[in-house]
Amino acid sequence: MMMGKVTLTGPPMARVGQRFRYTGMAEECEPCEFKVICHSLEKGRTYRVVAVRDKDHPCALHTDGRAVVVEIAEEPLEASVPTRMALEGALITLEGPECPVLWCPNQFLCSRAYLAAGQKVLVASVGPELDCPRGIRLRRAIVEKREG
Repeated sequence: MMMGKVTLTGPPMARVGQRFRYTGMAEECEPCEFKVICHSLEKGRTYRVVAVRDKDHPCALHTDGRAVVVEIAEEPLEASVPTRMALEGALITLEGPECPVLWCPNQFLCSRAYLAAGQKVLVASVGPELDCPRGIRLRRAIVEKREG
């Protein structure tokens, strides 16, 4: 039996099919002996729970004081891409500042936390146009990181 990548999550998130985006280590995690398990994920990447194990550990971050062991899989990288660059097969660089409109439902698509400055991505597929409150013409896309 092949084992997936393992991490810890709060009990409400410990359901098969639940998706979450890893945003980095919280201050409460610093002294924890299990932080290596939780924080071996890629910042800005979305993960999906594929299995829940019958094991939990103490956790200072979650309100009930426990974290459940789950197996996860990486979800494809979704991003907002300027319409003029949204061409399947195009190798592009997604640059620009983080979007300041934190209440926007597309905000997670505009986060570039998973990309190094100047890193290229391949546009694997192009989805629908996004409704941007700033009036920027954007499309939802699946992208793949590329070197160079």
